[in-house]
Amino acid sequence: MKIEALMSKSLAACSPNESLATATRIMWDRDIGFLPVVDDEGRPVGTITDRDVAMGAFISSRPLSDLPVGAVMAINVACCSATDEVSHAEQMMQELQVRRLPVVSSDGRLVGVVSINDLSRACVDPKFGNGVPAAEVAATLAVISAPRELHPAGGDRQSAELRG
Repeated sequence: MKIEALMSKSLAACSPNESLATATRIMWDRDIGFLPVVDDEGRPVGTITDRDVAMGAFISSRPLSDLPVGAVMAINVACCSATDEVSHAEQMMQELQVRRLPVVSSDGRLVGVVSINDLSRACVDPKFGNGVPAAEVAATLAVISAPRELHPAGGDRQSAELRG
Protein backbone atom coordinates (compact mmCIF):
# COMPACT_ATOMS: atom_id res chain seq x y z
CA MET A 1 0.00 0.00 0.00
CA LYS A 2 1.21 3.51 -0.84
CA ILE A 3 1.52 6.24 1.78
CA GLU A 4 -0.82 8.53 -0.18
CA ALA A 5 -3.69 6.12 0.55
CA LEU A 6 -3.64 6.78 4.28
CA MET A 7 -1.68 9.98 4.93
CA SER A 8 -3.36 13.08 6.33
CA LYS A 9 -3.79 15.52 3.47
CA SER A 10 -5.27 18.35 5.52
CA LEU A 11 -2.15 20.45 5.67
CA ALA A 12 -1.09 22.62 8.54
CA ALA A 13 2.44 24.02 8.63
CA CYS A 14 4.38 27.05 9.77
CA SER A 15 7.57 28.87 8.84
CA PRO A 16 10.73 29.08 10.95
CA ASN A 17 10.20 32.84 11.33
CA GLU A 18 6.73 32.61 12.82
CA SER A 19 6.39 32.85 16.58
CA LEU A 20 5.81 29.88 18.83
CA ALA A 21 2.53 31.58 19.74
CA THR A 22 1.41 31.30 16.11
CA ALA A 23 2.50 27.65 15.86
CA THR A 24 0.75 26.85 19.13
CA ARG A 25 -2.46 28.50 17.92
CA ILE A 26 -2.37 26.40 14.73
CA MET A 27 -1.87 23.22 16.78
CA TRP A 28 -4.65 24.17 19.20
CA ASP A 29 -7.13 25.09 16.46
CA ARG A 30 -6.43 21.89 14.51
CA ASP A 31 -6.18 19.61 17.58
CA ILE A 32 -2.72 18.37 16.58
CA GLY A 33 0.63 18.21 18.36
CA PHE A 34 2.98 18.36 15.36
CA LEU A 35 3.68 20.79 12.55
CA PRO A 36 6.04 20.57 9.63
CA VAL A 37 8.08 23.75 9.30
CA VAL A 38 8.37 24.83 5.67
CA ASP A 39 10.34 27.39 3.68
CA ASP A 40 8.77 29.93 1.32
CA GLU A 41 8.52 27.26 -1.40
CA GLY A 42 6.60 24.83 0.84
CA ARG A 43 9.54 22.48 1.37
CA PRO A 44 10.06 21.02 4.87
CA VAL A 45 13.04 22.47 6.74
CA GLY A 46 12.12 21.19 10.20
CA THR A 47 9.38 19.98 12.48
CA ILE A 48 7.94 21.20 15.76
CA THR A 49 5.82 19.50 18.39
CA ASP A 50 3.77 20.79 21.27
CA ARG A 51 6.50 19.41 23.54
CA ASP A 52 9.11 21.49 21.69
CA VAL A 53 6.98 24.57 22.34
CA ALA A 54 6.61 23.80 26.04
CA MET A 55 10.29 23.04 26.56
CA GLY A 56 11.42 26.07 24.54
CA ALA A 57 9.24 28.36 26.62
CA PHE A 58 10.42 26.76 29.85
CA ILE A 59 14.13 26.89 29.03
CA SER A 60 14.07 30.45 27.71
CA SER A 61 11.67 31.92 30.28
CA ARG A 62 10.29 34.09 27.47
CA PRO A 63 6.76 34.45 26.13
CA LEU A 64 5.85 32.32 23.12
CA SER A 65 5.27 35.48 21.09
CA ASP A 66 8.97 36.38 21.53
CA LEU A 67 10.37 33.05 20.32
CA PRO A 68 10.61 32.06 16.65
CA VAL A 69 9.75 28.52 15.62
CA GLY A 70 13.28 28.21 14.22
CA ALA A 71 14.72 28.50 17.74
CA VAL A 72 13.25 25.19 18.90
CA MET A 73 12.37 23.18 15.79
CA ALA A 74 14.03 19.88 14.99
CA ILE A 75 16.24 20.59 11.98
CA ASN A 76 17.03 17.02 10.96
CA VAL A 77 13.76 16.47 9.15
CA ALA A 78 13.19 13.16 7.41
CA CYS A 79 10.47 12.95 4.78
CA CYS A 80 8.91 10.25 2.70
CA SER A 81 7.19 10.38 -0.66
CA ALA A 82 3.47 9.95 -1.21
CA THR A 83 4.33 7.12 -3.60
CA ASP A 84 6.51 5.22 -1.11
CA GLU A 85 5.25 1.97 0.33
CA VAL A 86 3.87 2.12 3.87
CA SER A 87 6.60 -0.31 4.94
CA HIS A 88 9.18 2.35 4.00
CA ALA A 89 7.51 4.88 6.33
CA GLU A 90 7.39 2.28 9.11
CA GLN A 91 11.10 1.58 8.67
CA MET A 92 11.94 5.30 8.80
CA MET A 93 9.78 5.81 11.90
CA GLN A 94 11.56 2.93 13.60
CA GLU A 95 15.07 4.08 12.67
CA LEU A 96 14.41 7.67 13.74
CA GLN A 97 12.05 6.88 16.62
CA VAL A 98 9.46 9.35 15.37
CA ARG A 99 5.68 9.10 15.32
CA ARG A 100 5.13 11.34 12.28
CA LEU A 101 6.77 11.99 8.93
CA PRO A 102 6.15 14.84 6.52
CA VAL A 103 5.18 13.56 3.08
CA VAL A 104 6.55 15.39 0.06
CA SER A 105 5.86 15.47 -3.68
CA SER A 106 8.49 14.69 -6.30
CA ASP A 107 9.65 18.34 -6.17
CA GLY A 108 10.05 18.23 -2.37
CA ARG A 109 6.94 20.24 -1.44
CA LEU A 110 4.84 19.24 1.55
CA VAL A 111 1.71 17.31 0.53
CA GLY A 112 0.78 15.60 3.80
CA VAL A 113 1.84 13.88 6.98
CA VAL A 114 1.80 10.19 7.82
CA SER A 115 1.62 9.23 11.48
CA ILE A 116 1.59 6.12 13.60
CA ASN A 117 -2.09 6.97 14.16
CA ASP A 118 -2.74 6.77 10.40
CA LEU A 119 -1.05 3.38 10.32
CA SER A 120 -3.06 2.15 13.31
CA ARG A 121 -6.38 3.23 11.80
CA ALA A 122 -5.46 1.53 8.53
CA CYS A 123 -5.20 -1.77 10.40
CA VAL A 124 -8.88 -1.77 11.34
CA ASP A 125 -10.58 0.42 8.73
CA PRO A 126 -12.32 -1.84 6.19
CA LYS A 127 -11.60 0.59 3.34
CA PHE A 128 -7.93 -0.40 3.58
CA GLY A 129 -8.64 -4.14 3.53
CA ASN A 130 -5.55 -5.93 4.80
CA GLY A 131 -3.24 -3.16 3.62
CA VAL A 132 -1.36 -2.56 6.87
CA PRO A 133 -0.77 -5.65 9.05
CA ALA A 134 -1.42 -4.93 12.72
CA ALA A 135 1.70 -6.85 13.77
CA GLU A 136 3.89 -4.50 11.70
CA VAL A 137 2.29 -1.41 13.21
CA ALA A 138 2.65 -2.86 16.71
CA ALA A 139 6.33 -3.55 16.05
CA THR A 140 6.83 -0.01 14.74
CA LEU A 141 5.13 1.46 17.81
CA ALA A 142 7.27 -0.68 20.11
CA VAL A 143 10.50 0.53 18.50
CA ILE A 144 9.37 4.16 18.47
CA SER A 145 8.40 3.96 22.14
CA ALA A 146 11.68 2.44 23.36
CA PRO A 147 13.73 4.77 25.56
CA ARG A 148 16.30 6.75 23.58
CA GLU A 149 19.89 7.33 24.50
CA LEU A 150 20.36 10.72 26.13
CA HIS A 151 21.80 13.30 23.75
CA PRO A 152 24.17 16.12 24.65
CA ALA A 153 22.54 19.49 25.30
CA GLY A 154 20.62 20.53 22.24
CA GLY A 155 20.70 17.13 20.52
CA ASP A 156 19.43 17.62 16.99
CA ARG A 157 17.62 20.77 17.99
CA GLN A 158 18.58 24.14 16.62
CA SER A 159 18.74 25.84 19.98
CA ALA A 160 21.66 28.28 19.88
CA GLU A 161 19.19 31.14 20.34
CA LEU A 162 17.86 29.59 23.49
CA ARG A 163 21.28 28.85 24.90
CA GLY A 164 22.88 32.06 23.84
